[in-house]
Amino acid sequence: MTTRTTTAAELAALRATLEADMKARERERLEAKEQRDGMAKDIQAIRTNAVQIDNRVATIEQDMKSVKPVIARVNSWQSMALGAAIVFGMMGAAVTMFWEMVKEKAVSFFGGA
Repeated sequence: MTTRTTTAAELAALRATLEADMKARERERLEAKEQRDGMAKDIQAIRTNAVQIDNRVATIEQDMKSVKPVIARVNSWQSMALGAAIVFGMMGAAVTMFWEMVKEKAVSFFGGA
């Protein structure tokens, strides 16, 4: 009988160990599932954010398509205005030099010097 009692005790101990191991594995499985679910939510949030960013970029690109011609026209007008200012400046300098030369000749002609 002692062997039967020992065997029954060993079987009970093995069963308890097995049940404890099964419970631990179940807890680990549940924890892993929670982590996977959390990661899936994070990934979904990242994907949603990426889609929103793509939509914003597409909107900005559309806006830039309509803005680029305006910028080109403004730059064209600015370039023409700068060119005109340079031309008028050079003409003013030439007129001033001519006037000074005429004034100097008139003074020397009429002044007799």
